[in-house]
Amino acid sequence: TESNITRLSITGQIDRMSESAIRQISAAFKNNEELRELDLMVSLFSKRCAASCRKLVEESQEPCTKKERIHIFLTDIASAIDNMRWLESLRLTASILREDVSRETIVPVLQKHEGITSLSIVGQVKGRGHLTLYGIQSLSMILQHNKKLKSVSVRLTTVSDDQRQ
Repeated sequence: TESNITRLSITGQIDRMSESAIRQISAAFKNNEELRELDLMVSLFSKRCAASCRKLVEESQEPCTKKERIHIFLTDIASAIDNMRWLESLRLTASILREDVSRETIVPVLQKHEGITSLSIVGQVKGRGHLTLYGIQSLSMILQHNKKLKSVSVRLTTVSDDQRQ
């Protein structure tokens, strides 16, 4: 079915979602040709897994899937956004850019996107969504290569110094 939605905002916490729920985030917007503004206010995992995740890992004797789920999320949204030439405005949480896998998923897509003219990066309160120097470098890579951007907004509460070499 065709949607008339031109602006969509999705808010959530990946560490509280199953893999199938994570995959549904990009499915919610990827084929909507009317969508012009997308807000992905999605926080990724904190540095330590939630108690429920740790308990699950202990009980099941299975390894933590935190990095895998972050990779799935970033790969899915990058693929969806890459195919959305009509998208004009994108708002992301800062935590998306601070992940290692962002450099091979979302950053290259935003570097070359032809439609997005407005980009906003928003840090969240309480430290979970803060941007790191790695994230600042990722943002810099986007800004250096994307010549279509006309408006960029960065709102951060903190920037930590976990720079990776």
